[in-house]
This record gives sequence, C-alpha cells and structure tokens, in this order.
Amino acid sequence: MASSSASSPDPLTTPAANTGSTPYGVPAIVEWKADDSQSRYLGCSPDHPANLFFQFDALAKTGFFKLSIAFAWRKIGTRVQRRTAPLYLCLQLSNLRRLSFDLSCPLPPDEFLGPLEGRDLACVSVELTGFPVLWAPGWPLTPQNKSHNPALDSVKQLAQLSAFNIYVQRGPTLATEDLRLLCRAVNNNEAWPDNDPRDTAELYDGRRGRVIGLDLLAPVAGPPNTTRPNSQNPPAYHDLEPPPPMAPLTGTKKRRRASSDSGPIRDEVGSESLPRKPLGDELALIRDRMELLEQRASESERARDNASRRVEDLEQRLTKVEHERDSARGRMKELEDQLKELNKGKDQVEQLNEDLQALENHIDDRVWVEVDDLRTSVRGDFDELQRELRCDVADLVQDALNDAV
Repeated sequence: MASSSASSPDPLTTPAANTGSTPYGVPAIVEWKADDSQSRYLGCSPDHPANLFFQFDALAKTGFFKLSIAFAWRKIGTRVQRRTAPLYLCLQLSNLRRLSFDLSCPLPPDEFLGPLEGRDLACVSVELTGFPVLWAPGWPLTPQNKSHNPALDSVKQLAQLSAFNIYVQRGPTLATEDLRLLCRAVNNNEAWPDNDPRDTAELYDGRRGRVIGLDLLAPVAGPPNTTRPNSQNPPAYHDLEPPPPMAPLTGTKKRRRASSDSGPIRDEVGSESLPRKPLGDELALIRDRMELLEQRASESERARDNASRRVEDLEQRLTKVEHERDSARGRMKELEDQLKELNKGKDQVEQLNEDLQALENHIDDRVWVEVDDLRTSVRGDFDELQRELRCDVADLVQDALNDAV
C-alpha cells in the first residue's frame, strides 16, 4: 500500500493468516558493495526510508521477505500522478541461498545510519540464487524531485544484485526469534514462498503492481555489481508485453512468366531487401522470453522436486506414526488382558477370604463348645471331690468325739 508521506514508514499490513512475525515494517538500512569495493547505502535519507517486512510460519515453512523504499512520484508510466508509492524488492524464500542474522556485526559509519543512528542494530546478510523481484506501481517512473534520482538508481542497482546486507533496529517490532527460525529454514532449504495474493496484487491500495524485469532497468550511474548468478527471477507472465507485429516476408508477389516474351518484368522483393533491425529485435525479445520461460519452468521443476521430497518425508513420518500407533494398540491389548487376569485373581482372593472367615468362625464355635464341656466336667468332678472330702471329715470328727466320750 502507499505510505502517507515520503518520510513515514510504509503502512503495509501483512497477511493475517500467520504467527504475526512483523505486522509493521522495521526501519532498515541496506548496504552493498560496488565494483570499486566501496560500500553503498540506501534508506539513510529521510526522503526515502527503507523498511523490512518479513513473515514466517514455522509450522507450514512458508512466508515472505521484502524491502520497501518510499518515493514521491511526479509521473508513473505515461500519466502524471503526484502521489507517494513505495518500491518493493521482494526476496522469494525459494530464491534465497543463504540468510544469516548477526547481533554483533560491525556497523556502518554514523553518517549512513540515518534514523537508526545510536540504536541497537542487527545485521541480516542476504545471498540469492537469482535477483530480487522489483515491484513498482508502474513503469517508467519519474520522481517528484530530480535530487531523488540517485536513490531510484540505487534501487535499480539493488534489483541487479545477489548479495547485500540489511541493518535493522532490535526492538519490540522485530520478531527476533521468528527471524532466527526463518534464517534456519532458508539455510536448510525448508522455506517456501507464501502465495497470498495480497503479497503481490494489493501492494498499492488494491491496485496491481508491476514486476520490473532486468531488461527494463536502464544503465544507472555507478558500476553495478557484476557478480551475478547464472539464473534470474523472471517477471510474471501477465506482465510481459506483447511483441510488435511481424513484418511481411515479401513486399510483392513474384509474377509468373507465361512466355519468353520480352517486356518489363517486376523484380522479386525477397527477405533480403527487408529491414533486419525490427526482425532482429523481435527475435531477441522472443529469445529472452523463451529463456525466462525456461528459467520459470526450471524453478517450477525445482519447487516440484522439493514438494515431492516433502511429501515423501511426510509419508515416512506418517508410516512411522502408524507403526507407533499399532504398537501402542498391541500394548494396550496386552494391558487389557493382564487387567482381566488381575480381576480374576481378585475374585479368587475374595472367595478365599470368605472361606477363611467361615473356617475361623467354625473354629471359634468348636473351641467354645469344647471349653464349655471341659468346664462342666471339671466342675462336676470338683463338686464330687468336695462331697467326698466333707464326708470323710465328718466321719473323722465323729470318731474323735466317740473316743472322747
């Protein structure tokens, strides 16, 4: 979306279906090396602030990573439109070779830090297998002020580079942990672009932007980085312009000679007499488009291979989970059988306890009966002995009395 002013951060809102990595842009400074080994910087001017937008879903391994540079335009395409609209450098996750996040990196000179001067900064190093995709509200573009042309040239240079550094401010708006996960996924070839249509089609207040191919980038002041990868990121199919109409192969028909009569004969106009420049330009354009389509097909093939590998990995994981599930079910069956055996043993123990209790009751009853019988017998014997002793004592006393008389 277009920002409210040239010096304010671009209020692009990210898609809502994610973990909320960066809901708003993070102020950034972009650094790259020119052929003269001198560092160049973008984003340090308050007229053209740069912002980093990224989002990563650690579960689906999808997201996006892009830079926005604010500009005030006087002319967009062939129409005079005085408005502010950013340029976007979109770095597709599948096009990233390496992405590193360094919290203890050396900082640029203070005069190039701009709004980030005196802040706690971190460095994101980017290496691409292709080039960034440059999105613009239209083409060609004319800045509102001629002094802004160097910044536009810098953006064009960045669109033709495969390696640069991004300095961002460490703070609440920077999801540091999500950025670490994104770097790890990119370095492990596990990151995939998010195909949310708002990421490409609604960057400018709902109006579709335009991909600016390398063939549309005019040479800019200052030598660009000549170290380029073997492949480039092609523009979208709908952004390719139709070729000019092909010139006819012959100007006129060759008249058939019916006889050998003499007379004026019209010369044949062959392809040799046609101007070759338009046809050569058309062939070059067709060749470029074929190369772009081949590169797009190669990228699609790589993405399909990566998706196939992911599907195979998921199938292996699913097989492993199913095996673990079957093992768990077998273990549960064994535990259920053991539980049934324990229940049977419990019933047997309860029956044994009942038998023991009945035996104890029987023993108690029998003991008490025998004790009562023994007590009765002892008491009878004791009473009989006592009577006999009394009789004997009475006889002795009677005999003693008789003798005394």
